[in-house]
Amino acid sequence: MLIFRILLILIFTFTLPARGDVYKWIDEDGSVNFTDSIDRIPERYRKGAEKKHLPTTGITLTVRHVIDGDTIIATTGEKVRYLGIDTPELASEKGPAQFFSEDSKKANKELVNGKSMRMEFDAEKIDRHGRLLAYVYLKDGTFINAKLIEDGSARVYFIPPNMKYYDQFKKLEKEAIKRRVGLWSEPDSTTPIPHFDAIKHIGKFRFVEGTVRKVYKTEKAVYLDFGDNPDENFTVTIFNRDYPRFYEKGIDLINYYTGKKIIVYGKVKLYRGAEIIVSFPEDIQLAADLSMQ
Repeated sequence: MLIFRILLILIFTFTLPARGDVYKWIDEDGSVNFTDSIDRIPERYRKGAEKKHLPTTGITLTVRHVIDGDTIIATTGEKVRYLGIDTPELASEKGPAQFFSEDSKKANKELVNGKSMRMEFDAEKIDRHGRLLAYVYLKDGTFINAKLIEDGSARVYFIPPNMKYYDQFKKLEKEAIKRRVGLWSEPDSTTPIPHFDAIKHIGKFRFVEGTVRKVYKTEKAVYLDFGDNPDENFTVTIFNRDYPRFYEKGIDLINYYTGKKIIVYGKVKLYRGAEIIVSFPEDIQLAADLSMQ
């Protein structure tokens, strides 16, 4: 058993990207951007790009502008996206404002606007949009990411390999759900919806309930398929980087869920119907187990 656990750790460790230096560049709007490859910088900006080392902790920025509930712009131009959380989307060209989006932005603004923040990084320090990814703290020690979850202004949302504080954040979220505070006061936020209705909730976090009709595996992922009708299809996707967490719980992904009624939690996306990508076994519960609680 010990050897098996060591092998799982080694497999998972070697799937993580290397923690190296990044390139920093500034566009014509004065926005500071980051990338891990100079080839991704528009050619007209490459000459002025700097190679930077981002220490795990210690960088402090002052907030100039709050974009939404989980993103800010610093006085020096850097954009920072908070790690481990997600907040409802504001109104945009992509769609109308989601429930509690303005409240989440307001909560973030009241906490951080004009203040200095200390950043702590995880395995990945930047995203594909050129933003810094960080856990952030105020001078008085307030852990902003955790505070927003605790108050119901944000949901837990971890994308491996960034996994620090997963257990802490999930515990805070469970308490917020029990108290039905903030975004959890929306009726659909806690009541499971049938899998064939998931297509109506694209871009939202939902508990989705249904019976797994088929399970199949490709080189990249395992798919739990619910739908008999292509127009009402719903799929749970588990990427191969996340298999070890399921195996450690004794879950054989090919056989464990087949034919069982489950409740899955996550962000509903559009991919050949509705889809939720799951990285943690805790986000899939057997309906039979829940009925006995």
